[in-house]
Amino acid sequence: MEVPSLLINSRFLLLIGMVGVATLLSSCQTKDSVNVYFTPKEPIITFTQLKQTQSGLTWTTPKQWKENYSHTKRIVTFVIDDSTQVTVTRFEGRTGSLIANVNRWRGQLKLGPTRKSRLKYYVSYETFNRKKFTVVKLRGPRKQKPRQGLITAFAKHNNDTWFIKLSGPNRTVLRQRRQFMEFVSNVQFH
Repeated sequence: MEVPSLLINSRFLLLIGMVGVATLLSSCQTKDSVNVYFTPKEPIITFTQLKQTQSGLTWTTPKQWKENYSHTKRIVTFVIDDSTQVTVTRFEGRTGSLIANVNRWRGQLKLGPTRKSRLKYYVSYETFNRKKFTVVKLRGPRKQKPRQGLITAFAKHNNDTWFIKLSGPNRTVLRQRRQFMEFVSNVQFH
């Protein structure tokens, strides 16, 4: 004897309905209270704070400098205008001699190499927060339009050498020189 499908469907729907009613009734409570839970908020960390934490270096950024969120090997890049930037990089171990670095930067400015005896014209030494920095100031050739310039300050810390470089049109580099040196003087190694 065959059971009509309408009867099976009705029983199935009745069963589903009873389960639904039972679920609703079991979830009803007679309490008139509301439970409120508070969880502590995690502090928001900025990109700068993240970079400082990862690098072991802290700094204070001048207001006009905008951080560039690049994915290069640089610790951080600050953009001052379309053609001027400050970069902070770290290299492990040996980074070459002073004359080799000066000649590399001279090459970036389209200048030929110099001799070791002429370093005194480009190099000075500054101490900030008990850390000795070598400071190199260079200008590109006069015929270059616009004439480029750079100031690089670097220091050794543990087994690393840290380079902080301002580069761009020479006029902007000269205008930013004081802020750049203040930035370098505020750098803290951890």
